[in-house]
Amino acid sequence: RYVAIHSRAVALLSLKEMARRAGAIDNFQKEIELARLLGASAYVFHLGPYTAGLTREEGVTLAARSLVHVLRELPKGAPQILLENVPGGGRRLGATIEEIASLVEQLGASAGKVGICLDVAHTWTAGYAIDTLEGIAGFFEKFKQHLDLGMVKAFHLNNSKLKRGCHLDEHAHLQDGVVKPEVYAYLMRGFPLAAGILETPKEPE
Repeated sequence: RYVAIHSRAVALLSLKEMARRAGAIDNFQKEIELARLLGASAYVFHLGPYTAGLTREEGVTLAARSLVHVLRELPKGAPQILLENVPGGGRRLGATIEEIASLVEQLGASAGKVGICLDVAHTWTAGYAIDTLEGIAGFFEKFKQHLDLGMVKAFHLNNSKLKRGCHLDEHAHLQDGVVKPEVYAYLMRGFPLAAGILETPKEPE
């Protein structure tokens, strides 16, 4: 089924779009090599939008096939590839647990080379009610139905002042948004080996 979807998705791409896809794969490989030379342990990326004219399912499949190509050619000592969730909206892929799980499933034997970086603000604006301790616990209960918790290797720690589910990408300082302090404590205690990266507004002080 996935092969059939992939074949149809590729057939719908114009020559210009196929060239752009090839260029994106090439740039991705170059960035991974730069990360390796820097001694980075992980490389975080997100999928971006799928091509207009495709279905969302075809977009996920095409992204998976592109990622498989990259993963198969990873150089020795390359950083682990971490997929970051996004706020969603429009044609942007990777906002829901189910969509990320579908992509990981289609990676097949290469899935073990991929982890996940969860962005707190993106999770909130994608529509998940993670602003309370009960909410974040519920989110991970749903996560476990589709993906292994061991895949979570990093967090982008930020907050949001925006309405849940608005699909906008705007970060706030940890103390300034709707997500309560106990949520960050939950993440740090529950995932002690994951990296926690502050991704808050950049100000002089």
